[in-house]
Amino acid sequence: MNDFLGTKGYTAPEVMNGDIYNHLVDSFSLGVILYMMSIGDQPFYGEGTMEDYYTSLQEDEPFYLEGMCPNAISIIDGLLCKTPCDRLPITSSIRSHPFFYSIDWDDVETGSSCPPFQWDFE
Repeated sequence: MNDFLGTKGYTAPEVMNGDIYNHLVDSFSLGVILYMMSIGDQPFYGEGTMEDYYTSLQEDEPFYLEGMCPNAISIIDGLLCKTPCDRLPITSSIRSHPFFYSIDWDDVETGSSCPPFQWDFE
């Protein structure tokens, strides 16, 4: 596939380049989401034009906060790798990444796990 699909800020380099791409674009998007959840901002400049995003995507590296969890940095870096063949794929093996060490995947799959936080809707 080489059609342009996606939302600026979440689009993988190979899509922006017009290259043939595969499921690894989803890994890149997950990396963007994890980065935004960790940092509170996008890893590549996405506020301007598509050209601004393209330039940032090609030239910039994500910024990490001092003291950030090394396992979080590791998984985000793996997912945001700009070269698809070097990118961490979203397969069942990702479950063994140290970032997920505290997750009991059997409990997740059976629906018996509880989130580590409680929403307060009042």
